Amino acid sequence: MTQLVRQKSWQRWILPEPAQVTRREWWFWLALSLAFSASFGWLAYQQGTAGPYVVQDDARQHVFWMQRYLDPALFPDDPIADYFQGVAPVGYRGLYWGIAKLGISPLDAVKWLPIFLGLITTFLMFNWVTFLLPIPTVGFVGALLLDQTLWTQDDLASGTPRAFLFALFLAVLNCLVRQKKLALAVSLVLLGCFYPQYLLVAAGVLIVRLAGAFIGGEKGNKFKPLKSQKIAIFGLAVAIATLTFYALQSSDYGPVVDRNLALTLPEFSPDGRANYFDNDWGDFWLLGKRSSLMPRGFLTPIPLVLGLLLPLGTVPGIKRWIQQRWERSPIYKGIHPEIHTLSHWCIASLGLFFLAHALIFRLHLPGRYTQHGLTMLMPTAAAIAWGLLTDQLFTWNNQHKQPAKARLKTAITLAISVSFTVLLLIYPATLGRYPKANYVTGETPILYEFFKLLPNTIKIAGIADELDNIPTFSARSVYTAREYGIPYHWGYYRGFRDRTIATMEALYSPDVSVLKQFNNQAKINFWLVDQDTFTVDYLEGRDRRANDWLKQYQPTQSTIIQKLQRGEQPAMVSLIPKCTVLDTGRYVVIDANCLNADS
Repeated sequence: MTQLVRQKSWQRWILPEPAQVTRREWWFWLALSLAFSASFGWLAYQQGTAGPYVVQDDARQHVFWMQRYLDPALFPDDPIADYFQGVAPVGYRGLYWGIAKLGISPLDAVKWLPIFLGLITTFLMFNWVTFLLPIPTVGFVGALLLDQTLWTQDDLASGTPRAFLFALFLAVLNCLVRQKKLALAVSLVLLGCFYPQYLLVAAGVLIVRLAGAFIGGEKGNKFKPLKSQKIAIFGLAVAIATLTFYALQSSDYGPVVDRNLALTLPEFSPDGRANYFDNDWGDFWLLGKRSSLMPRGFLTPIPLVLGLLLPLGTVPGIKRWIQQRWERSPIYKGIHPEIHTLSHWCIASLGLFFLAHALIFRLHLPGRYTQHGLTMLMPTAAAIAWGLLTDQLFTWNNQHKQPAKARLKTAITLAISVSFTVLLLIYPATLGRYPKANYVTGETPILYEFFKLLPNTIKIAGIADELDNIPTFSARSVYTAREYGIPYHWGYYRGFRDRTIATMEALYSPDVSVLKQFNNQAKINFWLVDQDTFTVDYLEGRDRRANDWLKQYQPTQSTIIQKLQRGEQPAMVSLIPKCTVLDTGRYVVIDANCLNADS
């Protein structure tokens, strides 16, 4: 094999040998990685601050209740706010509490926090990749691919607990491979405090690592832990202690929904609010949202396809061929033995994926254990594969010295290198709206301002989709709303489901006494009603304004439809003109006291 010789400066600039890398080059590529991360975060921040009533979709569940940190009197006796506050991880709660104590609204913080999380994640990704293959351009490719992947999803942009797992898990990996004992312990505890489910993956990585060390020992020798194994044992002890702490915490919202119950609830059907059971085998196991191994578009951005090539190097025949062909390559030889951590990670994630399926919902959703991992694994593998392939491309380019062939090869090599660079850099521009932060814009400001002026003790009933936004934009309690119908904890969702059904029955009842009784028992102050509420199309989800989530509540929905088709008019219809206190054109706000006073 001819020794790889790079006589062209542009080749060294693209892929320097590990021994040739200078600190200046390392800092340059890190700075460039951070610059891209900051630009993506800034673009998302601009989306989030495009108007006074803009909020990230999932923040409507996980952040709205944090307004209590600024005003403890908000959301009194509100089971929805109590639930989302109660199930929020302790570290997540603590961070936003601290931010609120500085006088910053959590609803503002959730928009700029992803910028800093993105920068931290990028820094840790760059360090992780350059540890496995100490070439800064490889680190840049890995960091940029991770950033592009994160901003084609809304995980990071959400500012919710899952936004923190990427930085914290990468911190765990960096500390583990660098054998930083104290930092590893801190990273594991923080991961448990922000996203406990993924602490299971970290523990799984440590277990697989230790099992591999034990099995891989010499025959006849007992397992004698080296420093790296001792750190893994220490880390596993910290992870188990942290998980035990969470396991011992009592919950007011149990039990977790089991398989038998879930199969009876329309919420988990393919058309349900938390669609889990999919009729399509491929979607259920491979490309669905909650139950599957990987999300749709998991090879987005396109260069991630290179990551699929890296596992081929572990196939015995291919591995021997690579070792023979690349044995003298300084790039190949520069790969750190800790590259095996990637396989440990895969084994741990797959194991927990199938365990979560077996213990349905007790470990939350199976896809959480593989889909988030792929978000970090694929850029890592793709960057290293890019480095190895580029190394071979340059080797091929430099093997022949005939001028004609050399010029042709150089032209081909440059064309491939430039094409990949252009694809990598301009990919986001091909996606239309980017980043895809999934921000929601409130369309009825007059409604939010109206409720905001009323006492914070009011309770608003209805089934209109705009109720999803009231707790966030008005800081007032709603009796039920689609956004908060999360069915995994039966202790919470049973009450939510009962309240929704009771709301539907009262709203559509032709008997005014039923409506009055509901108002009094539920202590309703106002109703929010869509102008199309009393049509069959609205209830069936065919109307453009309709909430198709109402299909979940059977037989209530079907019974109401039958009554409307028979011509039975809800009592509310005749009372709306008299009791309306605000008409926005699409929505009307109705005074419940007026309804109760009607004879």
